[in-house]
Amino acid sequence: MQQEITQAGIDQVMEQSWAAFLQYRNTSVKDRASLMRRIAAKLENSGDALIQTAMRETNLPEARLKNERARTVFQLNSYAEACEQGHFLDARVDKALPDRTPPRPDIRKMNIGLGPVVVFGASNFPFAYSTAGGEAGLHEGVFQHVHGLSFAVGKGLVMHEKTKAVGFTGSFLGGKQLYDWAQERKEPIPVFAEMGSVNPVFLLPQKLSQSADLLAEQLAGSVTLGVGQFCTNPGLVIGLDGPHLQQFIEQLGLKIANIAPAKMLHAGITKAYKEKKEHALSQADVDLVSVSTVAVSSEMDGVPTIASATGEAFLNNPVLHQEVFGPYSIVIRCQNMQEMQDVAAELEGQLTCSLMATEDDMIQHHHLVEQISLLCGRIIMNGVPTGVEVCWSMQHGGPFPATTDVRFGSVGPDAIKRFVRPLSFQNFSNALLPEELKDGNPLGIPRIES
Repeated sequence: MQQEITQAGIDQVMEQSWAAFLQYRNTSVKDRASLMRRIAAKLENSGDALIQTAMRETNLPEARLKNERARTVFQLNSYAEACEQGHFLDARVDKALPDRTPPRPDIRKMNIGLGPVVVFGASNFPFAYSTAGGEAGLHEGVFQHVHGLSFAVGKGLVMHEKTKAVGFTGSFLGGKQLYDWAQERKEPIPVFAEMGSVNPVFLLPQKLSQSADLLAEQLAGSVTLGVGQFCTNPGLVIGLDGPHLQQFIEQLGLKIANIAPAKMLHAGITKAYKEKKEHALSQADVDLVSVSTVAVSSEMDGVPTIASATGEAFLNNPVLHQEVFGPYSIVIRCQNMQEMQDVAAELEGQLTCSLMATEDDMIQHHHLVEQISLLCGRIIMNGVPTGVEVCWSMQHGGPFPATTDVRFGSVGPDAIKRFVRPLSFQNFSNALLPEELKDGNPLGIPRIES
């Protein structure tokens, strides 16, 4: 077991990181892209030893980890390409207008790095949201791994004067505490914390009447994917009470009953899942719909479970709004569309919101659609929230409390913008300007010029 880092160790790590930043900030975008490609290649060629280690540490199956490694390699290479293309630099060039009254000076702007970033890894994505890194001939402090379980380690890292930003994926309590510490500093710093989401799925009337069984099959797979240990797990399903919703609930229950429990990531997550699930099920007016009938094989198994409650019960009980991280979801039975809108109005910020709907549903209930669009970072039509594509258009982040900063998510090239800030250069000669802003655009990056 790795030894817990001390405060002296944190000081040393952050001083090394700052020294690395001062050197690394002067490297070209091609050098930075090369670093990411080398990390990707090393990860891709790491063999079965890495997979077996991750299996022991996370209880994730071999196939899932191999897929995640391949996805992480793709991510790193796509970020390398995005880095070379230079979109994240947001370069602007306004050349001098000496004959204007008053004259305009030469002003040029681009994004530059903030400085050392402390990233808290996530156990459900041990490669993609973890600590893959290396030097590739650069300063040894460019990448460093720190081990610590105590609050003191987290606080020491966030509060250190050389820390300039924080990335986090985990619980609301953990992310909010990091954010609060960052704001208490003499120099507050940005915290990009992804803290959880119930990812509500709205079943609109026409679509539900046409596809109740198919929707039940889709949701059963999404709720239990990866033992429900995805931040996009659909923990809340909302529909109009009646025969079609009852058919959906019955079919969803039958599917869930036949899905086997599996080990969760670690004992702490298993304990939290069991406690939060039992707390939700113990609430007045909450009905247990279905529990997996397949035998458990370990005390660390997460047992798939579906519950149900009325819209009125949901509106009157904040406990039912809370995330239960694991293979659990609750179906809310609304009396009418107005109550469905009332339920939507009670929801906090989400990573995703899904609408199972026909085009007529979307048009007829456009007020609900508009209301839902204000809740989330990604609104999905006729699809489940699990499965996050790595591409330019993906937004993996949402209004608080899903994340502490909704502007830039954690997936896709825009994530680079989390850790940069704009800097303007005024009256610099062309020879003194950074390559990204020189006349003639020698790097061939996207720029706005006037």
